[in-house]
Amino acid sequence: MFNSTGAETLDGKERSRHRKIDYRSKSRFEIEYEYTMKGETNKMDTLTLTKDTFRGQIEHGITLVDFYATWCGPCQRQLPIVEELASEMKHSASVAKINIDEESEIATTYGVKSIPTLMIFKDGYLLETMVGLQSKSFLREKLNLYLSIGDTC
Repeated sequence: MFNSTGAETLDGKERSRHRKIDYRSKSRFEIEYEYTMKGETNKMDTLTLTKDTFRGQIEHGITLVDFYATWCGPCQRQLPIVEELASEMKHSASVAKINIDEESEIATTYGVKSIPTLMIFKDGYLLETMVGLQSKSFLREKLNLYLSIGDTC
């Protein structure tokens, strides 16, 4: 049975008619399109960095990097905030994440001792480090501040 909005109802609960996305058989663009069509936050705007991609990413422009771990509760609350911010800021700044369990070398190099830790880089230089859960509006303000400075760093 379907209600007036087209959502399937079973036992009085609405269920979406959209099927789950099979990530293994789709390109990034197909996945982004399906997220957009479902009205969900586009998680593809958040970059996942490794020791091989880290330096190349932070060398140009503004990049916010979220150091996290999958077992960390505050990190799991920070991640959706970072993903929403990545979608909103995708034309002006890059937003990335690094799993410290998989990339401990980078975390050690930058002195990450508590998580979540968020760092803002501009043209390869570390500008600011924030430790703990941060709001989207606070992070947006910080990114906009560094974007407005221009090339004076």
